[in-house]
Amino acid sequence: GVRAAGLRLLAAVVETCGAAPDPDDPNGGPFLAPYASQISAALRGAVAPGRPVAQLRAVVDAADAAARRGLVPDRKTWRRLAVLAADLGEADDRVASRAALEERRCLRIGLAARVALRDPDAGVANSLFLDLARDGAARLKAARAAPFGPSTPPKDDPLVRALPAVVAAACALKGGAETLPDAALLALGVAF
Repeated sequence: GVRAAGLRLLAAVVETCGAAPDPDDPNGGPFLAPYASQISAALRGAVAPGRPVAQLRAVVDAADAAARRGLVPDRKTWRRLAVLAADLGEADDRVASRAALEERRCLRIGLAARVALRDPDAGVANSLFLDLARDGAARLKAARAAPFGPSTPPKDDPLVRALPAVVAAACALKGGAETLPDAALLALGVAF
């Protein structure tokens, strides 16, 4: 919808103008720095439970762009975003198809993992990351053992896209590396 398009535009503007210096700032701060609170609000509002998958895809891109450009430096904002992303809530259970529910889960947990990597104290339960990492390892293992020869899940598979950040967060957070089975790490290492 319109919000997803707005988030894609936000990501493009942040990527394009995020590093540009503000000509009116005597210290040469980023051009978009005065809009950091609006950028934060747009990200938080887009992650609320029940949002469409297209909107979640767009918010992941916008959050990544804002993080790369340092436009949301406030840890409190990233923590709120992580908590919202990790809250899979009952509103998500109303999704019509199982595939859409799975994609929504992967996008939300992937975003929470990206935030947790920026701030390990973001308050996201490591069990979310461990569960998704195990699911990903199982999917990759099944693809390698396909009846007609090894195959790999497509790169646009939401689980495959979320795995690098999720596995990194699962291993980086306290107790994650000890809890994640070696077989899962090995399967993910082979896939990437």
